[in-house]
Amino acid sequence: MLSRALKRPILLGSHRRQFSYTCPRFQEVPNFGSASTKAKEAQIETHDVTTIDRLLDQIRSRSDPANRTVFPIRSSRPWTEMLLNSIHDASEPVREMQIPQSPAELPPRHMHDSYSQIDLPFASDKQLLEQYVNAWGGIRTGKLMEHLDSLAGSIAYKHLLGPAAETVGKIKERGFYVVTAAVDRLDMLANLYPIRNLRLGGHVIYTGRSSMEIAVKMEALEHDGKAQTIMLGRFSMVCRDATTHKARPVNPLIVSSPEEQALVAIGEVHKRRKTYLFQRSLSRVPPSSEEAQALHYVYLSSLQPQGDTEKVPMADTQLEKTLLMFPQERNIHQKVFGGYLVRLAYELGFTTASVFARKRRLRFLSLDGIGFKCPVSIGSVLQLTSQVTHTSTEELPAVVHVFVKANVIDVKTGTEQHTNDFKFTWGEIDPESEPLRRMVVPQTYAESMKWIEGRRALEYGAQILPCILSIRQTCRRFNELTRYRSVWLEACRRFIIDEDLPFPHKSLDNVDSTELEKWTRRALVLEAAWRHKARSPCRTLSFVGGPLNGLQTVRFVLKRENEWIIAVSEGIWPVIGCWDLHFAHNGSPTKVGEWFCRGATIKDIAVDANLENDAFIAVSIDNYSQRKRYIEIQRIRPVPQTREVTFETIKTLDISYNPVLLDGDVLVTSDEYSQVQIMNWKTGEFAILKGSEEQDNVIQHNKCLQVLFAHQGIFVARSRSIELFPNVVLHKPEEAIPLVRPLKTCSFGWIDGIAMAPLWKYDPDYSKETICVVIRAEEGNPWMSDIHSLRYYIIPMGGDPDPDPSLYMFPPIQLASVASKRGFMRCPTLALGPAGTSLWVSSGVDISGARTQDLWSSIWLGPMRDGTNLEELGWRRSKLFSTGDRGRTVWTSMDYVESRGCIALGAVDGSVTVLYLVD
Repeated sequence: MLSRALKRPILLGSHRRQFSYTCPRFQEVPNFGSASTKAKEAQIETHDVTTIDRLLDQIRSRSDPANRTVFPIRSSRPWTEMLLNSIHDASEPVREMQIPQSPAELPPRHMHDSYSQIDLPFASDKQLLEQYVNAWGGIRTGKLMEHLDSLAGSIAYKHLLGPAAETVGKIKERGFYVVTAAVDRLDMLANLYPIRNLRLGGHVIYTGRSSMEIAVKMEALEHDGKAQTIMLGRFSMVCRDATTHKARPVNPLIVSSPEEQALVAIGEVHKRRKTYLFQRSLSRVPPSSEEAQALHYVYLSSLQPQGDTEKVPMADTQLEKTLLMFPQERNIHQKVFGGYLVRLAYELGFTTASVFARKRRLRFLSLDGIGFKCPVSIGSVLQLTSQVTHTSTEELPAVVHVFVKANVIDVKTGTEQHTNDFKFTWGEIDPESEPLRRMVVPQTYAESMKWIEGRRALEYGAQILPCILSIRQTCRRFNELTRYRSVWLEACRRFIIDEDLPFPHKSLDNVDSTELEKWTRRALVLEAAWRHKARSPCRTLSFVGGPLNGLQTVRFVLKRENEWIIAVSEGIWPVIGCWDLHFAHNGSPTKVGEWFCRGATIKDIAVDANLENDAFIAVSIDNYSQRKRYIEIQRIRPVPQTREVTFETIKTLDISYNPVLLDGDVLVTSDEYSQVQIMNWKTGEFAILKGSEEQDNVIQHNKCLQVLFAHQGIFVARSRSIELFPNVVLHKPEEAIPLVRPLKTCSFGWIDGIAMAPLWKYDPDYSKETICVVIRAEEGNPWMSDIHSLRYYIIPMGGDPDPDPSLYMFPPIQLASVASKRGFMRCPTLALGPAGTSLWVSSGVDISGARTQDLWSSIWLGPMRDGTNLEELGWRRSKLFSTGDRGRTVWTSMDYVESRGCIALGAVDGSVTVLYLVD
């Protein structure tokens, strides 16, 4: 959601600040070839496309129609006059002018100041249409690209000269000129028909010190006045000094609205992404193992008989075109117009794709990038060479990726100078389209690198979910279609449920389309965040949850409409405070309610973690004035028309045990020794699990740390053991209650922390339900470092497939261990999610020798594991967060919700830190 308008405008380029608008974070992922990285990149790109499409209309509405005209970018000065006066112009003294040293010295501009547009009335002007029609009655896309380049140049000059300027003027008079550094991307979002008028428009969306990013948009105008987006693109322009030809500062942007903030945020992401792509290009780093394996498969397939698919050597797909550059195609800088070069490259690339695919009418899908390395002079010889570098993917069976290279030939020496690179994709995106019967095969190392680059480009645009989002924003006819619940239901099942990714809903039956979309998209981003080797929080909140030494515990209370966090603290009276995580100001959530427990102490608390249930909590209270212990079931209820909440006591239970688990009507409590009670707190029905150790024989407390309801049994973890019980039947209080004994038991010695989670699918060898366990053994000396203190176990199910809890294999099987220095700490809590993600707190030392508290993360067996061998699991960990310069902060409590990607840390000084892996 966009933030509210700022009280005063902000200048972009003179000084920067962080905006409240949030867009997908771009993180440097070491392995570009990984599927998760490509999916994440495609999601970010699609978010940017849809956002730009929506916001350009709003910026256009603010522009002055009188200033929307385009500057002539082609030179109107006769070439003969240019030749006659070239000597005279060169001899003219250069007029001295003050050169700005920074953007702050230049007048700032609004985004709408640079808005320009070109109208092409094809529906009403038949003579104009005749100039653009192709052999099949369609529109020559290459000529439209020529217009887009001209439009981008005009927008750049309008930003520099001001909206009221009528002409660009002479370079020597203004002291600067603008060149196109790159065309980052052009996406064809809908079919192009000649029966509709076209409108090409755009404006500057981001400025650096000497660069400008320009977004352009091509729209088809319907008879009723509505516009359909046909194409979106981004150009990078740079300003150069007319004398030194070095970078020259550009006017900063005034950012005064949420829409402008959003566009600037996208520009920042694009800037970082360009740096990342440059660093990960094949000219600097080798291909990934996945890409090398795919390349090797192509090599092996080329050795096989032809079959249905013809293997074509990449060299055989090459076409060339050599031209002499005439002055009629020059720009105002007296060089060959860049848009003309784009048209030539497009038409040669289209010819190459058509000849290869043996189809005359291929649909243009995208321009995947253009690099302008140096200008092309009038009178030079231009040689264009095109080549098919990749063909078809699993998602797009009928596409062709073409690479076009432009060189200038020196007719005197015969040497060639590289000037431009062009990358295009043509084909059919309909899954029902007939697949290509030809496959391009590289035969040299250089061709193999081109093949991988083409593969990256095709897979980048073949993500199905981003296509859903793109269709919604760019094609109004499909907008309602993508709102259908069936669309997101299928997407959720295919990409989330079938892949075992974290999902909070136990059933999809009652989840509406909005909720399905939100959690589906969030799960994909969460997967990418966990797969990142250098994972880190994308957002951090902090607040004071209690007094010094008084904070006991923190717990998330996440529901469909609300995200709260509660903190239990001990002051004059015990209190439970509630903060609204959705409503944060200056990095701190807002406190919305509290409940005091006067004349008593709070022993423990359990929170209903089911997203679909009401916000119930179970509070164990020791009323020392009445010498009585009991449990209150409370509901956190929002106050209508406000953000505040109240704590409503629903029921009081005369139970002296501590609450361990709360899920809807089911409450699990335990004593300090060996007994667990499972009850329906609404009806009073209950069952009792009796551990193998008799209370009379227990010298020390044997606290219940976790109870896990598996499909085939109940697991109870205590301070010294794990016990497996059969599923139970609840009895009414007046009935005789039998004690349920454990089927199996296993001891790990004294356990400092434990976490259990069911893992559904992770390995073909363990197809049945498997329980995963992470433990940390307690040491007698807290300062001793145990290099293998964290141990990872599984409890698989073997034997007959009929449901029988006794088939769980005991003792648990240890698969891995992790080094974790015990040191001094007060938070032994371990967290383990069903997807295999795990968190724990460890002590550490910073570079100055000061003691720190570190939050470590690891992915064990599960759907987000990247194929690491089991022997290496223990080393695949990453430090997620550290107290760092927060002094002697010591964490005492931790809570983690895997499906939401959020962690809460409570400290001894009363502070609470909330970390988000995804927004």
